[in-house]
Amino acid sequence: MIIYATMSVKDEADILSHTIENALTWIDKIFVVDNGSDDSTQEILKQYGDRVILLATFYGAFHSGLKSIPFNWVNSIQSYPQADWWCVMDADEVYFDNPRRFLTSVPEYFGQVCTNTIEFIGLKEAESPLEPSSYSHYIPIDWSETRFYRNTKALRWCMYSDNGP
Repeated sequence: MIIYATMSVKDEADILSHTIENALTWIDKIFVVDNGSDDSTQEILKQYGDRVILLATFYGAFHSGLKSIPFNWVNSIQSYPQADWWCVMDADEVYFDNPRRFLTSVPEYFGQVCTNTIEFIGLKEAESPLEPSSYSHYIPIDWSETRFYRNTKALRWCMYSDNGP
């Protein structure tokens, strides 16, 4: 199974290494558009070699449709093996469970997977992010976002204004 992620970033140096290192335990490649970072975000991205690919820097206003750029580029150039799944990923998002393990059990007729979201609060100052299991307070969120899309010939991310394919 091949899993790719599309991500947009801006000034994420404080969390980005933690997010990427977590993601690279289950993901094959992350394709990134930088939204004009002024910190060391781009240098961090370049540390991961060909597993994290900085495609472009965009200096316009942020829009979630920025994540459509890597998705459409990779699917149109056909220079990479075809992904089985795409993850629409945020730069400050980590998964407590391994998504690869879960995605292998998703029946073929399902094309999307939503996240089970928990928002952590009461963070203490630290030089690096805390492990999720160490947070003492959390708020279960009663909504979910689609984060994984099965990559089929019919999957399209047509509108730049859309939040996902």
